[in-house]
Amino acid sequence: MKRIVFSIAVVCLLFSCASKNVVSATSQPAEPETPKPEVVEATVPPTAAATNAMTESMFKGKAIFDAKCANCHGLYQPKDFSKEDWIPILKRMQHKAKIEDADMALVNDYVLNSI
Repeated sequence: MKRIVFSIAVVCLLFSCASKNVVSATSQPAEPETPKPEVVEATVPPTAAATNAMTESMFKGKAIFDAKCANCHGLYQPKDFSKEDWIPILKRMQHKAKIEDADMALVNDYVLNSI
């Protein structure tokens, strides 16, 4: 009797320590995965069409955007987010990137007019 109880205890211990990698073929994820925005390198020059449409302040804003934002992470294209999404992002990043208000106005001009 002791052997049976001991054997059952060992089997229970082994089953409790096993990994739980159960994959159900009928289950579906509750929410589909959303694609992540594409990260673009800072060395991409502006295209000729974009060059003609950009003002001087937008060029300055793009230069600041490329220089300051690329220091910490890859750059997102302005079209990756809506204007409503960019406004809090830009406000939050201004403090992290240590951008002055005058320069931030140029960055806002570039980003919000490039959407």
